[in-house]
Amino acid sequence: MSFTEIFSFEIADNNIFLKNLAKIEKALALRPETSGVQTILAVYSILCFLLDSEEKYYSPEKTKNTIKPAIDYMVMNYNNPDITNEQLAKLCNISTVYFRKTFYNIYKVPPMKYLQGLRIEKAKRLLESDYESIGQIAESVGFNSIYHFSKTFKLCTGVAPTKYS
Repeated sequence: MSFTEIFSFEIADNNIFLKNLAKIEKALALRPETSGVQTILAVYSILCFLLDSEEKYYSPEKTKNTIKPAIDYMVMNYNNPDITNEQLAKLCNISTVYFRKTFYNIYKVPPMKYLQGLRIEKAKRLLESDYESIGQIAESVGFNSIYHFSKTFKLCTGVAPTKYS
């Protein structure tokens, strides 16, 4: 049996991970006769820790389909600066609270942050084309002001729109 897929885990607190690595190192150095068993125990502890750190939320296809109208609307109308959670929830025929919770559980980001990401990605493509001014790009991707666009763009990309290319 072989595995070719690589898994990555975000670890908020790596102390447990580091303690188990230290146990392996200590077992190999001090108790060579029992190091195999202790190493296996520490490796299993690390694996259990990593698996426990993963989110265990299951979202059935039906739930994804419930908010699909909102996703479609955001993709087609990202340039509309007046999109709200209430409007998107109404498109899905669900309450705003349920919409926001469901959206976050599926995409791991709030709906307005998702929309912001769409806008920034489109802005990056427009900035690379060098076709329009920054003010025109800001307006064309749904920002009401160039200041707000520049600030958001820099937060998301790490560089100002004037420096992006």
